[in-house]
Amino acid sequence: MKVTFMHFVKPLTQVALLILCLECLHEADQSILPCGNYASVFASAFSIHGDEALDTHLLSRRKAMAEEPENEDEPVDEPVDEPVDEPVDEPVDEPVDEPVDEPVDEDEPAKLEALICPAGRYIVIAEGKCRHCEVGKFNPFEGASECLLCSPGKASDNIGSSFSTCTGCPAGTYAPAGSSMCTQCSPGTYSGPYASMCTLCEAGTAAHAGQARCTMCLGGTYSLSGASVCSECPAGDYSAAGSSQCNACNF
Repeated sequence: MKVTFMHFVKPLTQVALLILCLECLHEADQSILPCGNYASVFASAFSIHGDEALDTHLLSRRKAMAEEPENEDEPVDEPVDEPVDEPVDEPVDEPVDEPVDEPVDEDEPAKLEALICPAGRYIVIAEGKCRHCEVGKFNPFEGASECLLCSPGKASDNIGSSFSTCTGCPAGTYAPAGSSMCTQCSPGTYSGPYASMCTLCEAGTAAHAGQARCTMCLGGTYSLSGASVCSECPAGDYSAAGSSQCNACNF
């Protein structure tokens, strides 16, 4: 069997083509078609020009592949229209009239809701204080807002009474409710005991001041209603007792 140079070169050539295809796959983004083309080209070149031509062709091809720019299709981020926030009309707060705190009296003895006045006194809300019951009044209760009045026909001159010190008025005097003292009846009037007012004397009677009853006029005298004294009849006239007028004499 004749051994030629091609028996040694041909296996080496196949190994070279295999390496070239692997490089081609890597450079061409794993596309097998260009590698097949390169293998057939290199095989043709070897069969025609021998190993020298093959080496020359391989070197020129590798140089061309090294100078080729990489064309990797990288994803391009397309611009995204971001939403634009439109201006929003915010509500305008209208001014509010805030309540003004009234000045507080620091000298106030106690709060009204906690202030309890003792018996004989009452609370004055406007002042926030306790006051003694005035004359003609009394208060037997605690926490009262007013005092009780003495009954009509009675009077009391005590201040801050916690019980009734009202005294009944005697005859010839009077006292309305809440009186500090009994008042004497005026002339021409009278009153009984515990009276709240005096009464006019009837015609034909009369009374001085402070009388318990009116006195009947004597004969020859007369009086009108509310008289303090009886008047004498003029000359030539007469009257019976308790008369309100005089009569002319008939001769």
